[in-house]
Order: sequence, then structure tokens, then C-alpha cells
Amino acid sequence: MTPRRFGDTGQPPGKQDHTCQPPSHSTMVLTRRATRELRSIIRRLPAEVLLAMCGCASDSTLASLCSTSRTMRALATPVLYRSVSLTGRTQAKRFIETVASRPGLAAHVRHLSLQARAELSGRTTRTLNRILPLMTRLEDLDLRCVGFWLEGGMGSACFGELRSFRGLAISPACASLRAFLDRHGTITTLDVVSFQENENRLPAVHLPRLAEYAGSASFLSYLDDATVKGIRSLDLRALDANFGAVLSRLAPCADLRRVAGTLVNVEAAEVIDTVGEHASQIEHMVFRARIPTDLPLADVAERLGALPRLLRLSFWRYTYPSEAAGAADTWGCSMRDPRTGGARRGGLEARRRSVDTGRDSGR
Repeated sequence: MTPRRFGDTGQPPGKQDHTCQPPSHSTMVLTRRATRELRSIIRRLPAEVLLAMCGCASDSTLASLCSTSRTMRALATPVLYRSVSLTGRTQAKRFIETVASRPGLAAHVRHLSLQARAELSGRTTRTLNRILPLMTRLEDLDLRCVGFWLEGGMGSACFGELRSFRGLAISPACASLRAFLDRHGTITTLDVVSFQENENRLPAVHLPRLAEYAGSASFLSYLDDATVKGIRSLDLRALDANFGAVLSRLAPCADLRRVAGTLVNVEAAEVIDTVGEHASQIEHMVFRARIPTDLPLADVAERLGALPRLLRLSFWRYTYPSEAAGAADTWGCSMRDPRTGGARRGGLEARRRSVDTGRDSGR
């Protein structure tokens, strides 16, 4: 499920406040007659139908439904707080204060994303630290917010259903992050931005279910060998001269099926050679380039024989007219025969399409 922004109307680009406060100018307000009619309808419909209706409603509609009746409040509130994406300071502060004042709301949160742009004050961060352990049903946690870890992390917080985690490995808080991951063996998807290796020789983390890793290659040094060797999808922020060493650690790479990353001072053909040497069984490759460049199709095609099971090759070329916005061209190369569904044995076909990307996520 894609997390909705806290206050999302369901109709971009507008944003609404859905803190279940009294209706404001941005929230749908029902007349008394409409409210009576709605309550009459609600009484006649089974809870299953009402719950399905809530799942299709925008946040502003859900906030309004919370004020119509106890029945609708009980059904709409969990949907309203199930997926929360906080992208700005004011928005994040409002959500955190709302949950702090009504702790029961925390149990409804399944997906929480706090982006780096949502910089928090020390007081708000401490409040977040206090309410996060109350979100006992969290499945997806995205904390790419520097201040959070610098304020001490989550102490002994543990989320029994956590499947996905995204965060930052900042030097003063690496031990806190390592301890957090060590308590969450349920994680299957991990995305960490790190700026250094495990230089302090902290005990390696074991994540027995980890299947997808995206982020910095340096953070792999915090994971034990059994965890690294079980990765099926590897997406690195930098495919560089050290990529061979990374794949050597994954050797024999029996489970690896997808490799992706941003080309940094290496050619795509070189990366294919490296992958062919260490993980010839992969099925999907994705290259990204931060500078205007072309995918050398001829050089790439010559090397595809080293990857006999490759079914798809994608190339993202980013160009930025300014720091705030950009566009990307995608070359999608399919090695699957559309007639048989099997791998195409000869030739390389490229299809180009333009993609609006906004700012690069850094991945």
C-alpha cells in the first residue's frame, strides 16, 4: 500500500489537515439535513460496506465522516491514520501533537514516513520519541530525518510486525540504529543511507528475512554474512569501482535476481562484466546516471551473453536544468520474447520514453 500524505485529499496536488480537529475551511462541512440523511443511510448499511466506502474516501472526507456518528468515527479513524507521510515541518508537528494528545490513535498507524524535509525542533522530536513505541502495529517505517537519530533514537522500542525500514546511519547514532535493527528480524526490505563503514566493529546485525536492500554499499558492513547472502534485490546509490568487492561478499549470490544503482565513474558495460563474473543468474538490471550520457548499446549488447537469464535491462538518464526540478529519459531493454514468454537469445532492443521525476530521491 502506498502511504498517503498526512492531509492528502486524494486529488493531487492539494493537501488537507486530517487531524480529526473541528472542520476548517479546507474540510468538507455537511449541513444538518445532509448529516441526518447520512446517519440514516449509515444505520441501514452493514459495517463491511461502510468500511469499503472509507477505503475509497479522501482524507478530508474521512475527517468529516468522523464527526457524523460514533459508528463512522470508529470505522473512518483507523483508515485515516493507517498510512501517514509527513513531508513538511508544520504537517509533521501537527500530526505528532495530535497523536500525543490522543495516544489511542497511534495503534492505527501501519505506515509512517518522515522525510528529511520535515526537520523537527528538539521538543517535537522528543514527543515523537515518546509516541513511536505506541505504534505497535507498524509495518513500514521511513525515518530519513537526521534530527531523530541524533536525539537518541527509539530506545528499546520494538515493532513486532515491521517489514520495511528506511533510515540514516549517522555516526553518533550508528549504535542506536544497529540495536534497533537487531530487534527487528521481521524486516524484509531495508534502505539505509550511510557515510562510513562499520569502523567501530559493532556486532553484525542478522536479518533472516531480508530480501531487498537499497542504499549505501558501506552499510552492508553492519550486516552479517548470512543476511547479505540472502538478498534477492540489491539497489545501490553508487555503482563504482568497489562494486566487485560488494558482489564478492554476496558470493555465491545464489539468491540475487535484481541489481540496480547509479553509475559513478564506471561504464555500464564494466558493471555488466562484474555482474557476469559474480551473479550471472540475475534477471533484472537497472542503471541510473546523474549526468547527461547515453547508454552504449553496442558495448552492452556484446556483454549480454554473460547474463543468460537476464530478462530486463533499464537505463535512467537524469538531467537537471536546476537544483529544484529535472527530467529523465528511460531506455527500457527487454530480453523477453513476447511470443514465447521466454528469454530472447539474440539482439538488444531499446525503447525510449520520457519521465517526469521531480527531484532525484538519491537512490
